[in-house]
Amino acid sequence: MSEPRDPSAEPVEPSVEPVEPVEPVEPIEPVEPVEPTAESETTAEVPVQPVETPAAPPEPPALPPPRRRTGRLLAGILLVLLGVAWLLEALDVVEFPWDVFLPGALILVGAVLVVNSRTGASQGGLMALGIVLTVVLFIGTAIDFPLGGGVGERSVTPLTLERAEEGFELGIGQLTVDLSGLASAPGGDEPALVRARVGIGQLVVIVPDGVIVRVEGKAGLGNVKVFEREEGGIDVDLVVESAGGVEPDLDLRLSVGIGEVSVERG
Repeated sequence: MSEPRDPSAEPVEPSVEPVEPVEPVEPIEPVEPVEPTAESETTAEVPVQPVETPAAPPEPPALPPPRRRTGRLLAGILLVLLGVAWLLEALDVVEFPWDVFLPGALILVGAVLVVNSRTGASQGGLMALGIVLTVVLFIGTAIDFPLGGGVGERSVTPLTLERAEEGFELGIGQLTVDLSGLASAPGGDEPALVRARVGIGQLVVIVPDGVIVRVEGKAGLGNVKVFEREEGGIDVDLVVESAGGVEPDLDLRLSVGIGEVSVERG
């Protein structure tokens, strides 16, 4: 608690320091507005850049149309048929008609090439197959190439004139025709005509001793040998007549496309 004030005490005067007078503030002159200039407007105005919206992603490229497999399928089928036919010929199971199959295959290859020409797809394999077929057919026509007869090494021994007159042929390989085992000697007014031919390879004909023969041997490219006479080269044509102009018992017509023709006594 505060102490009680003594009434006899002198009043205390508050000490107040005098306040210095404040100098009057000069009034501020109004500032004249500055007129904007072209330069200031240029610097003052900030162009607003338009906000660019992101471009849409490009569409994916269209998928190429599926390639047709017609050419490869046809080439595969033809190769399978060729292999099966060749095997059956080699095993003497069946005699395949090559003179019909090869031209038909060439026509089919050409038709597929025409149909597929619109697609623009590469047909190199099919064209190569067509070229091979064309070359084979050309050889068969130009040099008397037998399209039938099979492939391999073959030896035949006919026992009758009727069987010998049926003829013999082989596509590729060696063909031996042994006429020394004929049961009876040829007779009659006309000689027995025996034909044999090979496409590529060797043709050997064995004739019996004492039988008069006439031989006509041909080779597109190769060699022809008849007993002691022999000729070779391109387009060989060798004819050996019977001695003394005697009517022959056998008339042999032999030919080979590329290779050798040989006639000998057995």
